[in-house]
Amino acid sequence: MNNLIKRVLPLELNFELKNYICYLKRSQKVMTVENGMRKIIFCDAASYDNMGDQAIALAMSTFIRDLVGDENYVEISEKYFLESFASLKRIVKENDIICLSGGGNMGDLYPRYEAIRRKIIKEFRRNEIIVFPQTIDFQNNAYGNRELQRSAEVYNAHEKLLLCARESQSYTIMKKVYKNVCMIPDIVFYLYGKIDIQSHPKRRIGVCLRDDRESTVSDEIKLSIFKAIRGMGYELTTLSTMSGDKQEIVNSSKRRMHLIAMLETFKECECIITDRLHGMIFSIIAAVPCLIIDNSNHKVFGVYETVQPYLQGVDKLESSVNVKDKLEKAVQSTVKLDNSQIGYSILAKMIAKEQNTCQKATGWHF
Repeated sequence: MNNLIKRVLPLELNFELKNYICYLKRSQKVMTVENGMRKIIFCDAASYDNMGDQAIALAMSTFIRDLVGDENYVEISEKYFLESFASLKRIVKENDIICLSGGGNMGDLYPRYEAIRRKIIKEFRRNEIIVFPQTIDFQNNAYGNRELQRSAEVYNAHEKLLLCARESQSYTIMKKVYKNVCMIPDIVFYLYGKIDIQSHPKRRIGVCLRDDRESTVSDEIKLSIFKAIRGMGYELTTLSTMSGDKQEIVNSSKRRMHLIAMLETFKECECIITDRLHGMIFSIIAAVPCLIIDNSNHKVFGVYETVQPYLQGVDKLESSVNVKDKLEKAVQSTVKLDNSQIGYSILAKMIAKEQNTCQKATGWHF
């Protein structure tokens, strides 16, 4: 019965019913400094153990603070969003900009984020809202198609909403469904050159592979990878983009510390082999050569291709045939990224309120 209700009701209503007690509590106050200046409000920052999502939150907060300073930046954890909602409604002014998390949670596979996003978009119709670079992934079935249509109804009713796709496949899908869309690579690339990592490479190769529904890595490819690493005399070390403690709440005060600790484990390797998008980006930030394998929704290769013209030291691994050759070449390479060429200027100008930016970027205006 619960599953039937879930599949019939819109996912945002399911979310509110499931979390009704949290909504009633309204115990979290949104802290802000009233200085008469426009605020930039990040409404759904990650608070769990996925360091890819934590890196997105750190990159977003760093990017926004670099533009507007600390006093005009407000952050709310997704964990306490409902408890904070009443307070949020009181402090938001019409000229404030609301920023929503980037990542891979636009769709029906991660309904909590989609539900929060729709609630914000419905409630704050007069505010400019930016959804940072996302991958869209609705299931190709009756439920997924219905939720895609529901998302279109909510998103397209908002005249001041900008949706950012982080790779071409998502951009193509989003342009067909939504009104105001542009393509900008994953925001975590913004952290390149901004984090000091102290550890040094050892004679080891890091393997960071998924074990969930997004994995496409066959046993044949895994065996080829392990054989090539050991055949070259390297130690094989297994890496993860999870912090390891599912119960820990990783808030803004802990975020940078956890991410640096993870980047240091990446830095200890001479090369990383990964099918995780942020496994690739962590390798780049740590300046470690990387071989990448695509995942089920093609976001790994898709995001790589958006920055490939400005990047060296990363290569695709598309079969089990040439693993050793690819690996030998990779460990001799050097990682460099010119992130000044990445199109973050669209977001920067919008947050800095330069006139006509969105009209120039996407063909629409406020």
